[in-house]
Amino acid sequence: MSWKHKALTLLISYLLAKSLGDKSRRSLCNWLSFEERF
Repeated sequence: MSWKHKALTLLISYLLAKSLGDKSRRSLCNWLSFEERF
């Protein structure tokens, strides 16, 4: 994964977490760590 893609993904997840709250942040973190295994 390139650093640009990683930064973009982190930015999107941060913005989503800000607007959606803790529960969504937790599932986003799970999704991110799941994605990084591949």
